[in-house]
Amino acid sequence: MPASSWWAPGPPAWRPPAHSASVATALCSREARLPGLAAWRRVVDYRLGQLGHHPNVEVYRESEITPEDALGYGFSDVLVATGARWRADGVGRWHASAIPADADAVVLTPDDLLSGSHELSRPGTAPQHVLVFDDDHFYLGGILAELLAQLGHDVRLVTPAPLVSSWTAHTLEIGDIQRRVRAAGITVDPSRTLVGIGAREARTACVFTGAESPVAADAVVLVTARLPRDALFAELERQKGDWAAHGVRSGGGVVRPPLCGGLRHARTALTGEELPARVHGTGAARVALLPRAAHRSSEPGPRPARQPATTSHRCRHGRVTSA
Repeated sequence: MPASSWWAPGPPAWRPPAHSASVATALCSREARLPGLAAWRRVVDYRLGQLGHHPNVEVYRESEITPEDALGYGFSDVLVATGARWRADGVGRWHASAIPADADAVVLTPDDLLSGSHELSRPGTAPQHVLVFDDDHFYLGGILAELLAQLGHDVRLVTPAPLVSSWTAHTLEIGDIQRRVRAAGITVDPSRTLVGIGAREARTACVFTGAESPVAADAVVLVTARLPRDALFAELERQKGDWAAHGVRSGGGVVRPPLCGGLRHARTALTGEELPARVHGTGAARVALLPRAAHRSSEPGPRPARQPATTSHRCRHGRVTSA
């Protein structure tokens, strides 16, 4: 498929979503409106299309579910996958405690921009000095900085890493991201961390020497860490003694990560086979993988000759790389 058929370069027409909860795959729907991520809309279209093929699947949009609703639907299994929200205190990889902030400081999170709840993310807003503190190191910090620059704001991106979105070195996107961020006119402060937030300025410090310096900042966007939205799950667990009376035999926890965890839960529910997850990595960088034993032959014998590997990689900038 030619890259131009699924990714269109250039600034998109940013429209903050009015009701993101009306789409079953809300996260992909919101992020597909960001610069360079239009192709992610395919995920939404594919999933909704697949769900539409099954008459035994009902989707309730814009519906806040209570524990009473979950127990009263009459299902034997309840799986809670309610996602997470971005922290507004700056706690993340670099900071183990909240970043000091004045009471009148404007502190935002990616949720504020993606939902369109703050005027900073709306076209036509008067240009402001905006500092984006990226301690997440994946794609979102750089893209939000790019979005704010397209809306006419004077953007400064501060990150403790030596490069913007440094983790994307593993997804072959890091070079394109550096070019796009600088082409958008964004000031990049690598190897620096945010240490204080004021009403009209912020303080940053070198991660090596600790030397501090003030920078203009009418608003600060914190892209650091997330907290689970687990209130529904916690309340269902508290009412576990009532499950049997409602015909509920099991309740699944918040799925982390959602793709692997959701697949594992579905396979366990359908086959009755308990599939233990293997966890690789530590801390925030944990990935649960399904066992691959089911795909391996139990018959002894010589291994087939290894064929030259050919792989393709598609990134958010539309490149296809083969090796």
